[in-house]
Amino acid sequence: MKQQWEEELIIKVKYNQHLICILQHGHKNQQKKLKNVLKVVQNIQYIYKAQQAFLIYKQRVHTDKWNIDPEFILNEWMQSKQSAQQLLQSMLFQIGCGRSMNSNLGEYVEYIVCYFDYPNQLEPYRPSSSLNVANSCRLGRSSSYIALCASPYQKVQGIMQIRQRHRESQSK
Repeated sequence: MKQQWEEELIIKVKYNQHLICILQHGHKNQQKKLKNVLKVVQNIQYIYKAQQAFLIYKQRVHTDKWNIDPEFILNEWMQSKQSAQQLLQSMLFQIGCGRSMNSNLGEYVEYIVCYFDYPNQLEPYRPSSSLNVANSCRLGRSSSYIALCASPYQKVQGIMQIRQRHRESQSK
């Protein structure tokens, strides 16, 4: 099976509405590439004094017969209210990286989400270099989306829902 790799890095920096796009092609060593990307992101944060930022790394694998468009997958994902909320919550409360795949007949689209912030000008969080979501998430995996970590907001909401159900079951 012939494989071609297409990669795109989109870095959105929330500072004076800066939008920085970096396109990279032809990287062979995935681990080295991700470390380099995280360094680039840290440098951009320092230069633009970004308060929040997130990185979405997309990679398309396709064969001669089938093509998958990562833009379509990503747009569908971002249009989901639940997914968008999860990303925003994770950006606000969590640090780490996550990986998600969407496959169709053996081909797949993969994207990695990393999120970080500089809270109250204190010691900045560091982006996780691990692609293992379970190891890079302080509060464990998100229950609603495999590519992201659980946020404190999500944990509190879950506890409140459990208590509500418990009260409802006791009142019956």
